[in-house]
Parts: sequence; C-alpha cells; structure tokens
Amino acid sequence: MLSNDLEHFYGARWVAEQRILREFYAVVDGSNTGLLKPDPHAFLLAAHQLGVAVTDPVFLGGQVWNTDAAAALGAAAIWVDITPPPLAAPWD
Repeated sequence: MLSNDLEHFYGARWVAEQRILREFYAVVDGSNTGLLKPDPHAFLLAAHQLGVAVTDPVFLGGQVWNTDAAAALGAAAIWVDITPPPLAAPWD
C-alpha cells in the first residue's frame, strides 16, 4: 500500500489498530517517509519495500496525476473514479 497521508489523516493509533493493513506485504506512508505521490521516489520506495522492480506492481489511485506518475515509470497504473457512491451496498 502506498499512501500519502495515512497516519497524518487518521493518526498513528488508528493505523496501528487496522488489522487489514497487516494483510499488505508493505505499507509505505508519506506521513513517515516524507515522499509524497506523485514524486517518482514514492513509487520507487514502494517497489523497493516489496523487493520488486517498479514495473512489477499495479498501482491503483483515485488521483490521475498519481497514476500518471506511476505510468511514467513504466508501472501498470489504474485510475479509479472515486466520485460515484459505492456500487455494492447491503440492500437485502
């Protein structure tokens, strides 16, 4: 996971309590690294933390300038439109 401001936004305690984050091979947070997307070094650090080339992961992002930055490094990058409401809802 590559985030610009996970800890700054939610706080260190909240982040530490999120069990889902333990499912990621690496969590690279600009709050701690000082490297913010779309800086190419943020993507390079994330790949390094995974032990892979920057062209190996698929970067998903809600900001087109971030996915463009990943793509400029040769990475697979998918822009996700975060503006519509979730498509899945408990309608039962």
